[in-house]
Amino acid sequence: MLVDKGFGFADSQKTRPNTPDTIFPIASITKLFVRHSVFLLVEQGRLGLDDQMRQYLPEVMFSDKIKISDLVYHTSGLPDIHNELPEFNDPWNLKGPVSARDLIEKINSLNRLHFQPGSESRYSNTNYLLLAMIIEKISGLPLDRFLSDNIFGPFGMKNTGLYRENSRLPGHAEGFLRRGGSIVFLPDFNFRNFWGSGNAYSTTRDLYQYLKLIKRNLKPEYSSRLVQHSGYYSGYRTFIKSVPEIDLAIIILSNYGNFNPDFLINETYSYVDSRLEPYRGQPPLEYFAGDYQAGRFDTKDKSFIFGCAGRASLFVTISPSSHPQRV
Repeated sequence: MLVDKGFGFADSQKTRPNTPDTIFPIASITKLFVRHSVFLLVEQGRLGLDDQMRQYLPEVMFSDKIKISDLVYHTSGLPDIHNELPEFNDPWNLKGPVSARDLIEKINSLNRLHFQPGSESRYSNTNYLLLAMIIEKISGLPLDRFLSDNIFGPFGMKNTGLYRENSRLPGHAEGFLRRGGSIVFLPDFNFRNFWGSGNAYSTTRDLYQYLKLIKRNLKPEYSSRLVQHSGYYSGYRTFIKSVPEIDLAIIILSNYGNFNPDFLINETYSYVDSRLEPYRGQPPLEYFAGDYQAGRFDTKDKSFIFGCAGRASLFVTISPSSHPQRV
């Protein structure tokens, strides 16, 4: 690892600079860990991808039509309660207690499928809320304990875990977004609303460790399905991608909710890939390390650092270098 840095600030008072050890909420990257857990249970013979959901959660509507694989690969047809019920997009109103039963009631309240399970694919956070419940039912452990025992602990991911009732923990990056021309920082809210679908936290270093060790923990047929995920929630944007063919890893964590990493990801991949071919076998690692400016943004206060390990790895901790004041 040649470069491993953070930029900007982790708090609204501009007292804590972002560093490679700054802990960020990683939103839907959480789903990689849940999917990984499902595959572990499959390998242990405790769960089958062709099992019907009714074997574990018969109280969920349409559970007799949905397989575990439909939940894993978003082919269940279940509506996404996080996007179809407005309350989930307003963290200021997500402060009260919530249980698994409450979430199931909200899922059932929509009382419909977008399509017949297995016939199409449509991303739904609901799938992973249910998978988290199934993992807990099979293992007899709360999800955070299962992940700690089977992934975070064995992988040496010391700064990775799950938020519970609170979104704010000391030292973690505070999320903010631009709303109506003003900068707004997120309040503390109950992350149980996103249990298994988006409530994990981590660092760029821990996530890189995860990408390096997946193959040691799972058979190739399963580890190959854990190479990419993005994450978004008000105040945060995250992305992780592994391209094993060229030993490329891209990790982006941002506590600025309006940041759009897509063009950076695609252009980075093209840039690195186009320059790797002449050097295969003896790649000059230093060639890819350096500072890069995202010129497509309206402002010029966002910086990115690329680091190299193996043939190439990208680590990014993103926050405006000139942090706006709280309003």
